[in-house]
Amino acid sequence: MENSLELQKGASDTIELKNRIRRLIKMFFPERDCCALVRPVEDEKILRKLQEIDDEEFRPEFTHQMLNLRKKLFKKIKAKSLNSQYVNGEMLLELAL
Repeated sequence: MENSLELQKGASDTIELKNRIRRLIKMFFPERDCCALVRPVEDEKILRKLQEIDDEEFRPEFTHQMLNLRKKLFKKIKAKSLNSQYVNGEMLLELAL
């Protein structure tokens, strides 16, 4: 992932646009991490309808990797706060309105 965010050499409009996007990604996401997951299912037809299948139909390897990814995320994320108060669901809804 980091390699794909390296600025490319050249001065064409296309290269400049892509480099701008790379700089923005680096700016908005100073801490980055990435992981590869196995395909959730083997069957291509089922893969196109993931939202319709039950979790039990996922490959065990995928389920295991997802659980590990969730653990990793929950260790890193911080609770959102506003004016030194943690934001709960009701407050978030109020902010959205």
